[in-house]
Amino acid sequence: MFEKIGKYKIRLQIGRGAMGVVYEGFDPVIGRRVAVKTLRTEMFEPRQLPDILVRFKREAQSAGRLSHPHIVTIHEFGEEQGTPYIVMEYMSGTELGHRLESGARFTLDEVVRIMTQMVGALGHAHEQGVVHRDLKPANMFLLEDGSLKVVDFGIARIDDSGFTVLTSDGAVFGTPAYMSPEQVDSFKQKVRNQEPLRPSEANPTLSAVWDNVISRALAKKPAARYETARQFAEARARDEAGQRSKNGGDPGGRVHHGLTRIRGGARRRRGTATSSDDREPVCARQK
Repeated sequence: MFEKIGKYKIRLQIGRGAMGVVYEGFDPVIGRRVAVKTLRTEMFEPRQLPDILVRFKREAQSAGRLSHPHIVTIHEFGEEQGTPYIVMEYMSGTELGHRLESGARFTLDEVVRIMTQMVGALGHAHEQGVVHRDLKPANMFLLEDGSLKVVDFGIARIDDSGFTVLTSDGAVFGTPAYMSPEQVDSFKQKVRNQEPLRPSEANPTLSAVWDNVISRALAKKPAARYETARQFAEARARDEAGQRSKNGGDPGGRVHHGLTRIRGGARRRRGTATSSDDREPVCARQK
């Protein structure tokens, strides 16, 4: 293990994956704890390494140009003894994906908070010309106080022109299980053709408001979806306010099981539904 990476003192290893190792570090100049993510270059064949290095640097560049309370903060990108590294804010918590897979249940208020913070983060990123391209529970981090951080911009696209187009080779990036219908190959015909389960079918205590909002976000045709993350957030807040007024303050449904109970297309695409900007996975122009 490194004793020091750049100016950062390494305290202990806190994570290891197929591509990299994450350490808890300390910045002696500012006096703060940080996370230092290193790339395991020895794990890749020489022909793979150039693309892997580009992706690793892109993660730092894309997230590094963003400043939002619900997007991980990147402090620095560098190289130590031939090992590339990214220094980011230190976060205590767990991946949303781990919480869901463990069978965690969230109250409706918690779900609304997570959705609102995620959509806000994506809206900010899109306004800065950054498209995540791999939004899923594994790339969302829940802090100990319950707030959300969007992480891992490794395959993000930085688009200074403000428009997103396909690459010259027509490549599509992301995790197939969380892509929009038009991006999925023929082996995912169920996703392309079958309507997802409505939230109220997964949790009968939820009102029809949730069915309307999520159904539009998951529409098969890109033109039928929300155009921006902001539009999605405003629609959800407006419909919820109307429901609260109708129900005397209760939006309908106190415990939301849908995030963990829905399977197949509905659960798969719920992760993308809340990224309803016209350049994230729920829309055609995302790449």
